[in-house]
Amino acid sequence: MANPYISIVTTVLNGMPYVRDAVNSILGQSFSPLEYIVVDAGSSDGTAEYLQGVQDPRLSILREPGIGQYEAIDLGLRRARGEVLGWLNADDLYYPWTLNLVQLFFSAFSNVHWLTGLPSHIDSQGRCTKIGGAPAAYPAAALQKGWFSPEFLGSIQQESTFWRKELYEAAGGLDCRYRLAADAHLWGKFALHAELTTANVPLAAVRHHDGQRSVAGREAYAREVLQFQRCEEISGKLLRRMCRYHPVLQYTLLLAYTAKSPMLTYDYRSCTWQLVRTRRSVSRYPLSSLRAALDATVQAKQQGSPAPGALS
Repeated sequence: MANPYISIVTTVLNGMPYVRDAVNSILGQSFSPLEYIVVDAGSSDGTAEYLQGVQDPRLSILREPGIGQYEAIDLGLRRARGEVLGWLNADDLYYPWTLNLVQLFFSAFSNVHWLTGLPSHIDSQGRCTKIGGAPAAYPAAALQKGWFSPEFLGSIQQESTFWRKELYEAAGGLDCRYRLAADAHLWGKFALHAELTTANVPLAAVRHHDGQRSVAGREAYAREVLQFQRCEEISGKLLRRMCRYHPVLQYTLLLAYTAKSPMLTYDYRSCTWQLVRTRRSVSRYPLSSLRAALDATVQAKQQGSPAPGALS
């Protein structure tokens, strides 16, 4: 595929002030074969007026008052004309190199059907606070069972994930019956058709700020994942129990759980990206990260706030 057309979808409801940064992080890139669809669920805080004032032919605005988040995302993705798709939440960011790299990856490697970059995080001011360590392995069988969730094997950062439109259609799109965890469910359906490729570079950043939906609904998200997470065998049940209640065992098991999976990595000798298949851990972080994670968890409990996403 030469120069694939990329479509990105954002859904927003009263997204000020962060929506400005999200939109700028996409339209501010030097990338032209782009379609950017924003679905506004009925904003009344100035978001609609801001979007109407953006003069860029790559931007399309759909105003759908009252539509749910995943219904809005699915609407945008199904209307998208691009060969490569992704969605970015209204308070998150792409990096300046994101779309050019995504285009390069999908044009150069025809056997890459979906990929994810190193997860990264920013604070309310847009300052980077963490970038994931090494690219993790994502075994298809574990993805299909829904094992990649914060309380189990660690989550896949949706903002950093991109896929071919044909894969989205083959998987049947988002299941909007899931109000919080439809993304994790989608990854399981993707894994029935193709392996997840990791890219050894950050492609997007999740913003952490007070009142955001992902923090407030973390426990509800975990309960929803349990609805489709399959751990029928004894080993799966035991692994999930240890991961959920024993952080030391969780880190140790994730380091020990290895699998071969595809990875995009930059070769400095040839100055090109290479697609390799290597055996590596499903954990992005070494065991030395455990102490910091435990300290942060203890501090969060003392403050009465949700524990940070150590495995995110």
